Amino acid sequence: MIYDAARQFAADDSVRSCRRQIRHLVRDDSRMADASLFNVTTEAGVTVVTLTTECAHIDESIVDTLNRRLMDLATSLKTPAIVLDLSAVEFFGSSFIETMFRLWKRLQSQGSARFAVCGLNHNCREVLEVTHLDQLWTVRTTRAEALTALAIQK
Repeated sequence: MIYDAARQFAADDSVRSCRRQIRHLVRDDSRMADASLFNVTTEAGVTVVTLTTECAHIDESIVDTLNRRLMDLATSLKTPAIVLDLSAVEFFGSSFIETMFRLWKRLQSQGSARFAVCGLNHNCREVLEVTHLDQLWTVRTTRAEALTALAIQK
């Protein structure tokens, strides 16, 4: 009896309409987030990826989209050199560490890659230090310092 009532409720036109509206809003929201996660510029022959305030707290809700877009960007680069500016980021978890590692590996696969991270707040920098990724990657306080460090590596 409960099953029949649930099935009838699910078949109700207003519920279906509500579901369509929710799906539409979710698709629109994900497209909006996808378009505004980061900005890309080129400075001194280096691609600078600046995460926006949409990425202030990088959690599971955006990390997959961020990962996909960063991998696409890395693959499209003629010169595999990226400064990842995290000035707007207040928090990231292990999934984003994996994303940064994949980004670095993707650049490495293209040969003569250069990769730097800058703009880390104290907590985010500490995460890279604890995981020793600060010894693997170039980590600098400012974008200018990161760009200078990559120019020297050239």
